[in-house]
Amino acid sequence: MKSDLPLVNQKIKYLIDEMFDGNVTAFSKKLGYQSPQKVNRLFNIDSRIGKYPKPSIQMIQDISSNFEISTDWFLDHGNTNPLNKISNSGIGNVNNTGLIGGRVNTGINHLKNSSNESDLLHKIEMLEKENKHKDELLLLKDEQLKYKDEIIALLKSKIPE
Repeated sequence: MKSDLPLVNQKIKYLIDEMFDGNVTAFSKKLGYQSPQKVNRLFNIDSRIGKYPKPSIQMIQDISSNFEISTDWFLDHGNTNPLNKISNSGIGNVNNTGLIGGRVNTGINHLKNSSNESDLLHKIEMLEKENKHKDELLLLKDEQLKYKDEIIALLKSKIPE
C-alpha cells in the first residue's frame, strides 16, 4: 500500500484488498456505483491538485452502511481491522451524542416519514444487528476492565506498606 496515501484512502484500499481480493469493480458494485471510477480515483494523485483525492462523505456512509463499519474507523489510527466483529475501538460511540446520537435522531425522523414495510423491516434488522454488535463491545470492555482491575490488585499487593 502506498505510504503517502491518506489514512482514509488506505483504509478503503484495505477493505477492497481484504473483502474483494483487490477488485475495485466488485467493491464499487457492492456500493451501488455504476463504475469503479469513483473509487479508483482515490488511489491516484490528481494532477490538477497534486494530491490524492479524499472520498466524499457519501462514499464513507455508503461503505459504513454496506459493510456495517463505524464511520469512526476511517479516522482511527489504532484500529486496523474493521472486519473483526469485536474491536478495541468503537465503545466510545455508545452514547446519546455524537455519531450514534445523530444517527438515532436521523433514524427516528426518517421512520416517522416512512411507510414502506420492506424499508421498515430492513431498518429493524439493521438496528438489531447494531445493538447486538454494541452488546458484544460492552461485554468485551467489561472483560478488559476486570482484567485490568486484577492487574492493579496484583501490582498493589507487591507494594510494601
